[in-house]
Amino acid sequence: PVFANLEPGTIYYVYCRVEAKDNADAQYPHGMIFVHEINTNYSDYVRDIISQLESLRQEGDGGNVDQLLKDAIASVNDVPKPSASFYADLQAIFHRTESAIPFARRQDEKVAALTALWKRLTESGAFNAEAIQRLDDYYNAAVASINAATTDDVVQTVYSNAVADMGAVKISYLNFVDLQMTSHAGLPQTVQLTLLRFPDFATLASSVDVAIKSENLAVKNEEMAYRLRSLDVMASYSMKLTDAGSSFTSYEGTYQFRLLLPEALRGVSGLQVAYYNERTGVLEVLDTTVDGNCLVFTANRVADFVILGDPTVNLTWLIALLSIVLFFQILSVMLIV
Repeated sequence: PVFANLEPGTIYYVYCRVEAKDNADAQYPHGMIFVHEINTNYSDYVRDIISQLESLRQEGDGGNVDQLLKDAIASVNDVPKPSASFYADLQAIFHRTESAIPFARRQDEKVAALTALWKRLTESGAFNAEAIQRLDDYYNAAVASINAATTDDVVQTVYSNAVADMGAVKISYLNFVDLQMTSHAGLPQTVQLTLLRFPDFATLASSVDVAIKSENLAVKNEEMAYRLRSLDVMASYSMKLTDAGSSFTSYEGTYQFRLLLPEALRGVSGLQVAYYNERTGVLEVLDTTVDGNCLVFTANRVADFVILGDPTVNLTWLIALLSIVLFFQILSVMLIV
């Protein structure tokens, strides 16, 4: 072939010099130069370059890689066709994109790690609405900064700061089997809650009884103090917070507890939660309500609590007994009729 190894999409100029015979009939004089413009095909090469760009994508790549490739393909399509530098321009776009992919991939890896952390925290059920909003703000700001970063140092700094900020947001809710605890002041995310039946129930029950009889009480009013005399200790629980293996009783603030009652205590009247201070011998009566099968109470510490109740009245059995009596009364009336 006259022309071989031409670059696609490129304008070539072919110079032709006339070699005319020496006669009067010659159309063009000897030595005259003609310039021909030749455009090589570009469409197949454009498709090939785009295919090469798309092949740079790997499984797990995120938004930064996607945007980089999207911009590169747009640049390929924007290159004038044909042009004197068409081939060189497309090659430059490909190599520039190929060089930028690793950094974009590192950006996506940090964004993915932050996203996993953000989802784990916000879906844990441990944070209140205000805390979740703070987590959202930290996450969104960090992702935007990572996407806009131009160096690895900036990416790592933003990522590390976001992890620290999100990790410092305090939790409000802790759960352990049948117990849910709400901390109004918030707790570190590393704190865990445990709930155990008090091992020495007899000794604790005796100490509580002594406190009631000696009126060594912390109560809101005399009526409550009087009512305690008719109540017995029916259960006791040891609640502990642990952080990095160390046990403690509380952080600053108040706590609300929601405890699913065991079957034996459901229907018992007069249920009341109290805290016995072994050091002072004082029995502190806590604000307590019954909500369905749950006992809800408030305290300013996480400690060993006792549940008191009226041993003479179990509403569940009373209702069942009344239902049986009513059934037989109706049955007798039907028989008489």
